[in-house]
Amino acid sequence: MYQTTGNAQLRALHTSVDAPAVDIYINGLPAITNLAFGQISNYASVAAGNQRIQLFPAGLGAAGGAVIDTYVDLLGDQSYTLAAIGQLGNIKSALLLDTTPAPSSD
Repeated sequence: MYQTTGNAQLRALHTSVDAPAVDIYINGLPAITNLAFGQISNYASVAAGNQRIQLFPAGLGAAGGAVIDTYVDLLGDQSYTLAAIGQLGNIKSALLLDTTPAPSSD
């Protein structure tokens, strides 16, 4: 059963080749800083539920204007990757549910 309370794990993946490095804010607070093209962040623990995710040019915060501003629904005890995809002029986000296979019994 999926948890609607507790915490989810969220990491970010920067795949927009022409977008600047970004700082990622969750509900208005900085969570991941200076994520550049081709990088994936470590997981951050985030409260389950509907969360606002904003990506700003690194170091500029809200003054830089968000390149992505979206809301995502996260379930507790789940892991997610938020990917920034596409060219800067048409950048979008994709929320992916990460799955980890059970270890083999070998």
